[in-house]
Order: sequence, then structure tokens, then C-alpha cells
Amino acid sequence: MEITLTSELQALVEEQVRTGLYQNASEVVSDALRRAWIDPHIDSAALEKMLLEGMEGTSIPWNKETMDSIRREALSGE
Repeated sequence: MEITLTSELQALVEEQVRTGLYQNASEVVSDALRRAWIDPHIDSAALEKMLLEGMEGTSIPWNKETMDSIRREALSGE
């Protein structure tokens, strides 16, 4: 398949490849199309509800001690 991009889009694709996130232009275009397909199918109301619920929950400090505790718990299988 062959596609033609505007010079602006071509520059954007080339920039994405230069960042190292993608190995070539085909990967950039494939990812963009995949995202364009998935995004409209996300239930934004449900996502917003979950985000708000998370914001209302209790928080814990994000530091070395917390990470060590999470790691110990994960390794113990609890």
C-alpha cells in the first residue's frame, strides 16, 4: 500500500522516527491509525467516573519506602 502525506504530516512522521519511539514511518502511521480506531470506542463517561473515584480515594506517599513495600508484597504473593 502506498499513501501520500502532506509535507507537514511527513515532517511529523519523520520527527517521531527521530525520537526513537518508532523504527520507521510505517510504525508511526500504523500506531496513529490504531489510536484513531481505539479512541472513539473508549467509553469516556465510564473513564471519567473511574478517574473521579480514584481522585476521591485515599492516597499514599510515593517514595522509596512505598516502592519497597509494594515490591515486598508483590514478591510474597499476597
